[in-house]
Amino acid sequence: MNATLKAWAFGVAGAVFLFGVGLFATNALATISSVTLSDPNGGEEWRGTQTIIWSTDGEVGDTVDIIYSTDGFGSTKLVASEIPHENGSFDWDTTTLKVEAIETDSSTVQVRVQSHLNPIIRDTSDADFTVDNTAPITSFAIDPVEPDETGWYNDETGAPEVTLTCEDPEVNGASSACSGIFYSWENEAGLTFEESELDAFTLYGAPITPPSDGEWVLYYYSEDNAVDNEENHNRENVNESDPILVDTVAPLVSSYTLEGLEADAFFNPDEGQEVDIFLEADEEVTWTSVRVRRVDGFSDRRTFLPGTFGDTETVNWDGNLSGGSPPVDGEYEITFNIKDVAGNQTDTLTGDVGPALEPYTIFVDTEAPEISDFTAPEADAVYRDDVGVPLTFDLETDASELTCTYTVGDNDPVEVACESGESVDTTVTDGFEDGRNDVTITITDAAGNSVSEGPISVVFDNDDTLTVSEEGGVVGEADFDTIQEAFSKATIGDTIFVYDGSYSLDSTTLTLNKSITITGESEAGVEIDGSGIDGYGISVSADNVVLEAFTLLGPAAGDASGNYGIKASHISNFTMIDVTVRGSLRSEIDLNTVDIGLLDGVTADGVGTGGVGIALSHSDSIVLRDVTTLGNDWGGVGLFDTVDGATTDITFEGTNSFGEVNGVYIDAEFGFGVSSITLPGFDFGVRNDTAGTNFTFLQETEADAVAFALAFGPIVADSYIQTL
Repeated sequence: MNATLKAWAFGVAGAVFLFGVGLFATNALATISSVTLSDPNGGEEWRGTQTIIWSTDGEVGDTVDIIYSTDGFGSTKLVASEIPHENGSFDWDTTTLKVEAIETDSSTVQVRVQSHLNPIIRDTSDADFTVDNTAPITSFAIDPVEPDETGWYNDETGAPEVTLTCEDPEVNGASSACSGIFYSWENEAGLTFEESELDAFTLYGAPITPPSDGEWVLYYYSEDNAVDNEENHNRENVNESDPILVDTVAPLVSSYTLEGLEADAFFNPDEGQEVDIFLEADEEVTWTSVRVRRVDGFSDRRTFLPGTFGDTETVNWDGNLSGGSPPVDGEYEITFNIKDVAGNQTDTLTGDVGPALEPYTIFVDTEAPEISDFTAPEADAVYRDDVGVPLTFDLETDASELTCTYTVGDNDPVEVACESGESVDTTVTDGFEDGRNDVTITITDAAGNSVSEGPISVVFDNDDTLTVSEEGGVVGEADFDTIQEAFSKATIGDTIFVYDGSYSLDSTTLTLNKSITITGESEAGVEIDGSGIDGYGISVSADNVVLEAFTLLGPAAGDASGNYGIKASHISNFTMIDVTVRGSLRSEIDLNTVDIGLLDGVTADGVGTGGVGIALSHSDSIVLRDVTTLGNDWGGVGLFDTVDGATTDITFEGTNSFGEVNGVYIDAEFGFGVSSITLPGFDFGVRNDTAGTNFTFLQETEADAVAFALAFGPIVADSYIQTL
């Protein structure tokens, strides 16, 4: 603030005496009166109606006057008089601003608020502020200034770049300067905008181009920094550019047909056949030329010069070449020269090497037939005797008569029906035997020209059993050489028989997600190596899966926490017979949420690794018969509840062998419990409240239970034995 002018008043014997500014000594009680102007205080940029704000203290009279000056109070003009001082504010319409008695839009100004009763009690803006009621002006520049002669900016001119520049006029030496330029691209001229729509315009920062090809109009305006008491700026009226036409993309043939089809065309000109070529562009164009040229010899060609305008064109080719040359057998492609209304041109004829239309071509064929799109039988596929082996392929020929045969191995050829220019799609069974078979397809035309496809090795299955051996995958051996491929080709209910040998799962889990039986030739002779896996060795996620007679080397790579040998989850009717799982970093066998299961003659050998041999979690109706566990750090068999429910109805039968001190234990930590356990011979349970009340370790004899309890911590004294 400027130094606030103040007056001191004091009373003596009922009289009031008023003094001017000064400093004096008195024993009388003084009352200090003042006016404090808080806004505007200098540096503001105002427009329209703005609010002058002040406060008073002491005896300043009932009202104040507000004045302003544009020349440092060499002269003043009245804003308002006799305003109740307690109002503290006054809305000033700055558009009434005058300089030397002349109304003006802009100037630098100072404001003063003073007591009407005693004008010497007053306060003035510390410095000039700006009153600016003049809207800024935006200039428009476009580069290139002129479009192509067609009136369009095209692929030669490129999309134009628009530069917008704002200028805020200076009036009486005052300007609030530009605060921003705002713009919007629209596809229509002559638009008007609501206030909310103007607020949605984009702030300009650098030269801009139209958003995409098309017909565009640019709407734009500028604002300066001056604001009124509603924070509205001076804004110029919205400017509108002339229409800007942009098409920088050359036209293309978007589709075409040969003889009315989106497919290759085959014809024999010697027989008087012709080909209709129908072309469709992505916009209206002038069809300057269309050419048919041989793929392997561009000099063999035929050029058509339609000269028509539109989005489609049709030409007819009789096979003859330019200059009257006769047809030449081969594959022919289509090129073209077209120009759109913007002057963009696509010319695939230049130098005879421009790109041709894809994917359909024309074949002139006066010779042998050809086989194309041979889709079945597929190599290594499995075909069932109740369905047959499919034969599916296309014939690229114009021969009037064809003989189509298939041959299985060294058997005699078997004929199938086929027609010239048609597809063959049939199924056959004659000549196929269970197991691997080699199939060869032969096509012969009336002139004796022939073509063959194959041999193709397939699996024919007439007993719902696929076989695997180390030498498999060829005729005379097993169907496949990997269990993974056999499973991928099997169907629900199949059996996969695995001959003795070693089979690696590499680093990928064998996921059994369909009902299947995998049976090995012998438990010791079939070794499935999952040691390179970080995760599950075998994951079972389908009902009615049977695993029998093999040894699995469990996952031993990566983090032990997820390395389970065989993991069966959320299934029913799961069976394992005579299976050994060895060396998994966590549990060897883990059944989680399994309803009805049988583990018969199963061995879980942890080889001193972490985890439990066999884990049953949230499972029921599980029978363990003649199972063996050894070398598992957590114990032989663990029975767990989970957050989803209890484990119940678990039956141990036959002769079971547990090599761990804690052969069978219960961990019921989630409150659902483990119940209905049939475990003959295990009559004692050991618990330790310090170690956790959810654990119960089952022991066969009282002596075993006492020995286990005395070794059970962390506080042995907290161990106790229960009779089951």
